[in-house]
Amino acid sequence: MRIPLLSGCCLLAVIGQLPGCTFKKADTSNRRTLEVAVFEGGFGIEWHKAVAREYEKLHPEIKIDVWGDPRVDEKIKPRVLRRNPPDLANCTLPVWKLIVAHKLYPLDETLDSPAYGQPARTWRQTLIPGLLASFTYQGKSYAMPSNFGIWVAWYDRKLFRDHGWKPPKTWAEFIALCEKIKSAGIAPIAFQGKYPTYAWSTLLSLYQRLVPFEKFYAMQDLQPGAFTSPEFVRAASMVQEMSTKYFEPGAMAMTHTESQLEWVNRRAAIVFCGLWLKHEMEKAIPPGFEM
Repeated sequence: MRIPLLSGCCLLAVIGQLPGCTFKKADTSNRRTLEVAVFEGGFGIEWHKAVAREYEKLHPEIKIDVWGDPRVDEKIKPRVLRRNPPDLANCTLPVWKLIVAHKLYPLDETLDSPAYGQPARTWRQTLIPGLLASFTYQGKSYAMPSNFGIWVAWYDRKLFRDHGWKPPKTWAEFIALCEKIKSAGIAPIAFQGKYPTYAWSTLLSLYQRLVPFEKFYAMQDLQPGAFTSPEFVRAASMVQEMSTKYFEPGAMAMTHTESQLEWVNRRAAIVFCGLWLKHEMEKAIPPGFEM
């Protein structure tokens, strides 16, 4: 049992040229169904389904069954053990355990094929250099990211405009802004306290601004001393300062949606989050909110 895995470019990058599978054109009487399991989080699942439907138009001999779940990892694990996993998975399973156990198909045949909409280039050539390094073993690539994003501090322009606040450009300006917000009776920062990965992403964003890229990647590679360097300690102290002085009271007991709802309702002025925030909170955003 081996499965191709998407760890976090679009499904078209791997569907259609799975090693060991040959597909005959336009024989819809004997369509091959591919099962694709994806993490259904803040970005939703409709974009995955749209890609699947587009692929089916191009390859009518293939049907793609896409399903998603916020707990997709838990649903896939027993199926891996039963040796009947999905054909493709977008998840956070222990990828390297599967790679070294030879349980994943390498994606190199597809990566070296013409890219969708760019026949003069291969899929590999369309990717940012180094992107596949985290999933390459013995010269073969076994997984690839499914989307890109950025980590930012979100705020409501209208709220800032009403209070005369300006987005800060330096850490000193950020701290001064937090004090102004606090004085106005509003919590400076909403925080998704039940999920520490939000703090980790904020910590990495701060550390990335304190060191050159080489030193940042040394920490990513878990090199000795990287987590005790003066710059990393400084970044950690900056997060600690935010948490002790400016997090909304009770934030450590809040889920991601609970804390983000506090921000949407203007009980907190700033929230650190990824690009999925707008989609995740779209049904709760009030009229006039300038995200």
